Amino acid sequence: MKRVLTEENPPLLYADEDTYIERLFSHEQSLEDALVLFEVGRRQFARVLRKLPDQAFERLGTHNRRGPVTVAAMIKGYTDHVDHHLTFLYDKRARLGEG
Repeated sequence: MKRVLTEENPPLLYADEDTYIERLFSHEQSLEDALVLFEVGRRQFARVLRKLPDQAFERLGTHNRRGPVTVAAMIKGYTDHVDHHLTFLYDKRARLGEG
């Protein structure tokens, strides 16, 4: 998103989440640290987003699999992705009897 806001139509590359998990030791990551990083990163960038003019949300980057994507679409995708993970988490907790 930073690149789309600061460059003209930058290329955006697909990231394989399964490979990230496999090769970057996500299972050994501290949950507390991950939550702090998530919260601080989102809070910091939300400050940037609140200051942007409306037209900034229509800026484009070109994803190598999805094609042109706007900042607004990226925000929606990131938000939906968090909801996806929360649904997975709540379902898993319910199956473990902790829900």
